[in-house]
Amino acid sequence: MLFFLSLSKSVWHYHQHQQKKPDKDKPVRQVLLKAAAKNPGYGYRPMMRELSEKLKQRIGERRTRRLMKSVTIVGLRKRRNKPGAIAEIIIRLGSKVNLLAARKMMGPPIKIGELVVTDFTRLLYAGGTKTAWLITLIGLTEKVCWGWAVGQSNDTALALVAWQKLKRNRHRWKTKVKDLIVHQDRDPVFTGYEWVGRLAEDGAVFSYTLNGFKGNPEMESFNGHFKGELKSLVADCRTLAEVKKVVARQLRYYNWLRRHSSIDYQPPMIYFKSKRRGKTKRKLEN
Repeated sequence: MLFFLSLSKSVWHYHQHQQKKPDKDKPVRQVLLKAAAKNPGYGYRPMMRELSEKLKQRIGERRTRRLMKSVTIVGLRKRRNKPGAIAEIIIRLGSKVNLLAARKMMGPPIKIGELVVTDFTRLLYAGGTKTAWLITLIGLTEKVCWGWAVGQSNDTALALVAWQKLKRNRHRWKTKVKDLIVHQDRDPVFTGYEWVGRLAEDGAVFSYTLNGFKGNPEMESFNGHFKGELKSLVADCRTLAEVKKVVARQLRYYNWLRRHSSIDYQPPMIYFKSKRRGKTKRKLEN
């Protein structure tokens, strides 16, 4: 028989006489199954707490996830977070919240400095081993980058830094923030109370995409071109501080020197100045 199974005698005797190792996970698995029956909606975090309390020992994340997966507990699957109150309102309003699309279809035409688009984008530095986040606020018609910020997280704090910079720059150029339309996707940052509250206090008007980044092609176009020109420079940076310096230098070039096809091949700030008919000539903050 061993001949037909291609097994040697030593292997056969080893498996016959090998003592079975005790299943250390058996008591944990039993408690897990009982807990899952009572709490079918548990994910791994509440299940981990449940197991630790029932067994009076610490049950780690990796072990909990492994055991939940081995017994195919449904609660291991990721669940979508319930949208916040503002996000729910946006969903109910549907196409009415996309002011950019409405203005493009029915008018009136968007004026210089009347609307900005914004979003986060990822930057890889230190040879691609570290991640930074860039958020910019770009004028739709004049293409000026009015505000920007670079940080370690794509969170509300970073977005508000960019917004404060936009306010200072527009104040220098005597361009109001009140009634400025801000077009963005439905990212939790942009539908959160802190972001919405701050912009509402400043009199800004909100516009949201209905299909994520696809509804904000102007922003995606900027990010694609800007990151393409910046990629090798950022990759060589070793620290976040170096990334910020490179981005600041590149945005000065973008605003004042880089010609843009959609504004008659002029740099954004030169185009904006020409439309402002020679008003204040103070430079933007970088």
